[in-house]
Amino acid sequence: MPTKLSAQVRVFATGNGRKTEPVDAHSVALAALRAPNLRQVRADPDLVAPGLLVDRRDELGRARTDAINRIHRLLLELLPGGAKKYLSSRQARELIASVRPRDRAAQLRCRLTLELIEELEGIDRKIKTLDKELRQLVLDHGSTHACPKNTTHTCDARASTTRDARRAANGRSSRSAVATPRSNLSA
Repeated sequence: MPTKLSAQVRVFATGNGRKTEPVDAHSVALAALRAPNLRQVRADPDLVAPGLLVDRRDELGRARTDAINRIHRLLLELLPGGAKKYLSSRQARELIASVRPRDRAAQLRCRLTLELIEELEGIDRKIKTLDKELRQLVLDHGSTHACPKNTTHTCDARASTTRDARRAANGRSSRSAVATPRSNLSA
């Protein structure tokens, strides 16, 4: 919506013509209804899929963090000093294998920890699959994002892929929306 058009509607509307959120929204809506040949912007359907996958990836990341925190809590109760901060499922399995529970509560903690480790492994598999799918969708969409060459560190392709997909889903990509004149739209 051209800002001049909505400003004209706001100025000529009854009232004091001040720019507030409700008044501005109303003037934009009126201008959109009355202006002929406005270009209508529609979201690119190809970008809905990456947006959905990015949201799911974020949810899985939060679920992974929750599972690791619960594992840490249980390991703290089972092992003196608990476990290190960054713990993989393999390392957690090794730690829990070293525990010899002496009472019913410790046995239950071991069982719950093993269940959480299995849950963590499932989440990791899902994240890995989503990362591959996201990477492929971004590449299919024509992203030019690439890792810098000759660097001593490894490129975090997951983060760059997620970032590209988020940009596209939020309409910040040059290919994120298709603008067509209103007169060319069919009912």
